[in-house]
Amino acid sequence: ESLRPGTDRISKEVTRNPVVINIITEAILNVKDEYLLESTNWPNGTHSDVVLLPKSMDSGLPPIIIEFQQNVNNKFMERAVGYCLQAEKR
Repeated sequence: ESLRPGTDRISKEVTRNPVVINIITEAILNVKDEYLLESTNWPNGTHSDVVLLPKSMDSGLPPIIIEFQQNVNNKFMERAVGYCLQAEKR
C-alpha cells in the first residue's frame, strides 16, 4: 500500500493515533480515553477503515466507525450502513 496522495492509508494511520482518537471522541461524544481500536474486519467479509469500541461495554457509549471516501455515492452509503449494522452485532 502506498502513502502517495489520493490513497487513504496515511489518513487511516493518523486516525489510529490515541491523541487523534481522543480528539474525535471529545468532539462527537465529549469523552476522552474511553475508546479502543478494534478489528476492522466484519463477519460478512467487508472491512472498515477505522473502528473504535468503548473500553467498557457497560458505558452505554456507541461504537464509532470512521470511513475515508473520496466520492460518496449510493453504493458507499449502503456499505456504511452495513458496517453500522455489523457493529451493533459485536
